[in-house]
This record gives sequence, C-alpha cells and structure tokens, in this order.
Amino acid sequence: MNRSIQQHALPLTLLTLVLGWYFLPVLFLDHTLFFRDVMKFGLPGKWFQLQMYAEGALPYWNPAIFSGVPFLSLLHPNAAYPLNALLFVGDFPYGYNLFVVVHHGVLVFSVYALMRFWGLSATAATASALVAALGGYFLSLVSLGNQLVSTVWTPLLLLCVQKYFMRPHAGGPHAGGPHCGWLAAAVALVVLQVLGGSPESCVMSMLLVYFASVFLTPGRATQWKRPTRVLAGVSLTAIALSAFQLLPTYRVIQRSIRNWDLGTEFNTKWSLQPEALRHLFATRNFDTFMTTTVVEEVVYLPSLYMGLVPALALFAAAILIRNRAAIFWTGVFAVGVFFALGGNNPVYTFLLSFNPLLQKFRYPEKFFFFSAFAMTFLTGHFVEYLFQSRSRHFLSPFLLLSFLFGALLAGFAVYANGERLGLAASVFAAVLGLAVLAFTGKIRPEWAKTMLVLVVFIDLWMAHSKLVPFIDSRLITQPPEVTRLLPSSPGPYRVFTGGLDREHFRPKSLFPKAPNFLLSHILEKEIANPNLGTVFGLEYADGLMAIELENAWLWTQLFNKSPLDRKKRMLARSNVRYWITGEDTPRHRGNSKGLESGPIREFEDALPRAFLVPSMQQGPKIKLLNTYFAEDFDPRRAVLLDTPVAFQPSERFDGTVQSIEYSPNHVTVRTRQEGNGFLVLLDSYFPGWSVQVDGKPATLLRANHFFRAVSLKSGKHLLHFKYVPEGLVWGQAVSFLAIVLGLTLVLVTAFRRLPVHRWDALKRG
Repeated sequence: MNRSIQQHALPLTLLTLVLGWYFLPVLFLDHTLFFRDVMKFGLPGKWFQLQMYAEGALPYWNPAIFSGVPFLSLLHPNAAYPLNALLFVGDFPYGYNLFVVVHHGVLVFSVYALMRFWGLSATAATASALVAALGGYFLSLVSLGNQLVSTVWTPLLLLCVQKYFMRPHAGGPHAGGPHCGWLAAAVALVVLQVLGGSPESCVMSMLLVYFASVFLTPGRATQWKRPTRVLAGVSLTAIALSAFQLLPTYRVIQRSIRNWDLGTEFNTKWSLQPEALRHLFATRNFDTFMTTTVVEEVVYLPSLYMGLVPALALFAAAILIRNRAAIFWTGVFAVGVFFALGGNNPVYTFLLSFNPLLQKFRYPEKFFFFSAFAMTFLTGHFVEYLFQSRSRHFLSPFLLLSFLFGALLAGFAVYANGERLGLAASVFAAVLGLAVLAFTGKIRPEWAKTMLVLVVFIDLWMAHSKLVPFIDSRLITQPPEVTRLLPSSPGPYRVFTGGLDREHFRPKSLFPKAPNFLLSHILEKEIANPNLGTVFGLEYADGLMAIELENAWLWTQLFNKSPLDRKKRMLARSNVRYWITGEDTPRHRGNSKGLESGPIREFEDALPRAFLVPSMQQGPKIKLLNTYFAEDFDPRRAVLLDTPVAFQPSERFDGTVQSIEYSPNHVTVRTRQEGNGFLVLLDSYFPGWSVQVDGKPATLLRANHFFRAVSLKSGKHLLHFKYVPEGLVWGQAVSFLAIVLGLTLVLVTAFRRLPVHRWDALKRG
C-alpha cells in the first residue's frame, strides 16, 4: 500500500466512524433532524425544492406561504445549489438528513487536509478535525440550514488559496509545478458558498482567507498587494458566475424591509451575552435539553463549547506560544468575540451607526464563526507544539499556569451548580497529566499526542452527544392528525393556525407553548404550523421568511395589531377558509368532526381563490388597505387599484371562474362573463409575474394592494400567469459570459504552454 495512503488511512477511518456514529440515527435508524430552523425552514424548503425538481422545473415561486412568495430569489433556501441532488437519495426526509451529514463531513475532512498541508502530524490534524466534527458551534449550525452549507467550504477554500500562494520554489516543501488549478478550485468553492445561501458566511469566509493569506504564507507576511489582487479576482469571478442567483436576490432585497434603516435594536437582536463566554470552558448539560428547556430560553447558538483542549490551546497561544500561527489565530478569536458581542459591545454599536455592511449582519452571534475556526486550528498547533522537544522551555511555565487555571476551574465547578464543569475539570486533569508525563520522559511524545486526541474526543462526545436532537421520521412522513378533519382537497383555499385572541396569539417565529421544547416541536407539527404544514399540502396567508418582503411584512403587522373581528376578516379576504385553532387536538374530541368549534373552525364567508367583479375603485395605498379590510366594503363588488386603468363598466354583469390550475411558476384560469369586469386572483402581486389573455400579453394590475387583477371584456377567456424572477435573464447572461470567458482563458493558457514543436504541428495540421 502507498505510504501516503497508509499514513492517512487510520485518521480518516476514525473520523468517518465518529461522524457515522454521531449521525447513526438519521442515517440508519429511521430518525430525522427536526430542531428549530430545520422545522421552520429546512425541511419545508427542501421538500418544496424536491417537488419542483421532480416536475422538471426550477423553484422560482413558492405559492404555499404569504399567498405566494419568490423562492429562488430569496437565496437562503439555496435552491440553485448543486448538492441539492442529494435530496433524491432515498425517500424524504432521508435525503435531507444525508444533505446535512455530507456537508458536515466536508467540514471535518477539509480541516484535516488543511492541517496536514500546514505541516502538522496526522495526530494533530485529527485533533483539529474532531473539534470541527463535535465542536458546539459547528454542531449548532446543523440546525441553521444555509449557514452550515456556506460555512463548511471555508477550510477547503483556505487550503486551495494557500496551495496557490505557496508556489513552488527550489527545494521548497511544496515543489511540484504551478498551481493555477487551485485558483480555479477556489473560484468554484466561493460559488458554492454563495449558492449555499448565507451571504454573511461568505463575507466572513473571504475575510478569513484573505488575512490568513497575508499573515500565514511563509515569506509573504508583508506582501499584501498580491493576495488582495488575487482574492479580489477570485471574488469578482465567483460573483459573475453566480450572477444568475445574485441579481434576482438583489432585486428581491430592494423589495424587502432589509432595504430599510431598521435601527440598532433590530440589528443587534441576537448578540452574544458576555456571561455566555463561560461556555467556552464548560458546556451546558444537553442530556435533557429538549425535555427541560422552555421555548423562550433557547439562544441563537445553543453551544459555544469547542472543548477544553481548544480552550487550553487558546490560553497557551495567548500567553506563551509565540509563533506566527498562534498569534494570528489568537487575534482571529478575539475579533470574533469582539463582533459577536454586538449590542453588548459599545464599540460595535458605534461602528454600526455608520457602517452599511455591518448593518446587514442582523445576528451578531454569527461572528463567532471566526472564534470557532480559530479554536479549531489552534488545537492542532497546540497538540503538535506541546510534545515537541523544543517546547520544553514552554512547558514549565505552562504547567504552573495550568495548575492555577485548573484550581479556578474546579472552584467554579462547585460554585456553578448544573454546569458540566466537573467533566471539564476531569478533562483538564487528563491533559495536565499527559503534559507532566511527557515532560518527565515517562511517556513517548507520539503516545502522549494520541492519548490527548482521545481526550479531545471523549470531552466533546460527552458534552455534545445530545446537542443535535433526532426524532422518529414519522414526525415528517405522517400528516398531522388535525388535517384528517379537513376536506380531502382543501384547495384552492388557505388555512391559518394558532390562536387569534391576545391571550393565545403567538408570532409564527416562536414555537407553540408547551411544557418543554420537545413537546413544542411536536405541537408545531400537530397543529400544522407554517412553514412545516406545506410539507402536507397546506397553503397559508402567513408564514416565515428569512428575508421579510415588504408586502408580507405589512400584512403581518396589520394582522398582529388588529382586533379579533378584523383578524377574521383579513383571513377570510385572503382566501383562508379553515382555521386550525390549536385549542385541542382531534384525539381529545373523540369522533367529532364538526367545524364550528374545537381544533378547526371554518370561515364560511372566505373569498374564493379567483373571482370576477364588475367595477373598480382607485386610491392611495393607505386608503386601499383601510378600505379592503373594512367591514362595510364588499370585495365581490369592486376591486381596489392603485394605478389608473381605462375601464368602461357595463350596465349588466354576470360571470364565473370555470377553473384554476397551478403548475410550477404558472397559473392558468378559465373564465366566462357577460359585461366588462375584472378577474381578481388572491395570489400575491409581485414584480416578475406577467399575464396573457387568450394568448396575448395583458396588463397585470395590483389588486387590493396585496393581490392580482386583470381587466377583462365580455366573453370566455383563458388567462395564463407566468413568473420569471426579476434580474434572472440578465443574471443568466452575465453567468454565461463569465463561463465563456473562463473557458477561453483556460484554452489560451493551455495552448501557450504547449512546446514549440507541438504548437507548430497544430498550426500546420
């Protein structure tokens, strides 16, 4: 067997076993991921994508929430991401589980490869990879969807860029020819990060790669111009290749509240609390996390604990180790914590007031990205350095300071009841004992490093084995019991879930009230809350989006602030016929299937999805909103328009909508009418929709502020609505041009490198 393969076989096998054992329930035991954003965004979004792909269409438009919203343009669902092909493996939700596990594996093995490239031993690289596999920050990302997808490519991107900058030189350790291919790979990885759907992670990733390229490339610490030029080129090329996604996203953001000045309080909502920094040294107890935690107590990142060995590595690097890598990663850790504190950091608040880019980072805790990677990489350097012969001058003061650190930790373990500091103290004692044995020559350094890696594994496994919760996949595959009370085909009507009065009303971003977090997740499914209910074929007038669009946000604000009778009227006039109250469940009601009380109520005056009206009214936006939801307005008699329309009403009007058919990104409506009037379609009005009437382009009108209308003359009509995201055509053109230019450059470069005699032969032949 090749020596290189032998060298890597054991570490890679061990890492594979660790990942396989951790995710065993979702890979082989018919369980699924379900925690937090997985239920609200992950599973519903991937289910919708899978259905669209199966029909041979791209998911431009999602009709199931907020009466219809853009989908691909929102970016965070990563609808154009190539690795979505994993969704087709097995049945759903197995494909989703595999999607998550594969990405976590990319992170782990990339960290191992990067540490080996930096010259660390296989043992030290394994230690860093274990921190990436079981560290609290990275496991927390499993439940945060697009952040995981964009973040995991960072180590591999850093590896490719480092390989490019460490160009071969005579006798150098990385000799072997030019590495322009690594630059092309870097571009591809940035494209994957962009399509992964987390722009904040992309920005942080490029910043990390840039500064690492400046400070960690041997002999180039002061040569910042070349990394600047190269990485600017990589970024611009990746942006051009991703233009088919980014231009539609840019146009959507212009129509969202993200484009507004939302103030400091909004932009620092999820800031890291200073007291949470204690979790760098001792994790919370997650053994009963789902059964003892109430909904309101869950933080953005459930765990910051990266392990005690990484904490000791940070401690040693900050105090004692003085090489370039240790100094750099210590600084990166400090930067991450500085920005993650967000609103709890006065300097951050000051910077936020005039920094437009920083204002886009709505969740400052995301900046712990830097700190987590810093601790991951420092672990390998620490393991390597601790047992080297030249580090003996470092060990004596390290041991002395470590004794003091351990004493403080043990005292804190007694003081902070409920924290897992007893485990942390035990791990600390094991690390200290190994250092003493190695220092006194009682154990070989290679064995000491191996045992330290085992300590890293045991520490993180015991701390985080229950951090990512799993549940029986029937939570997703079996419809909620409450849906059995709905008609077999509830469409084309929408539903609403949850209480309407002030006592029971809760924003959809929160999980339902329950004694603990596990039951609240189960109740989320059982009352068919959005967005999870879309998996079972339900459509909603409300919902959840990561990018709040102006119309959806406005509808939600009006709804939340309205009295009970107005809320019911808003629902009925948004095509909501069925109200899943959540007051009790079907199993509590025996065989009763009445819709007048209990788990489901029916709005008998709910407007149909599409209908014809004989007249119109015009006015400004605020007046239209007040009028449409007013009790004395009859939406079947007139449509409210905010733009002038040439319309001649008829003395007599009668008409009916004969059929309405939905297909991906399209709606087809057939009508018959006597007299001039308007078709009103209670689907969201949004730029990008167009309509043809009897095969000819027609004007699509904004009806009742939120919906669509088309002016029709007497007779039978066939209306065909089509959605193409704004900016998509131009974005596709830019991406295509970037591909053509890239291929041309590759071919030209290849021909220029041909030997002269072969070049002459090609010209002759």
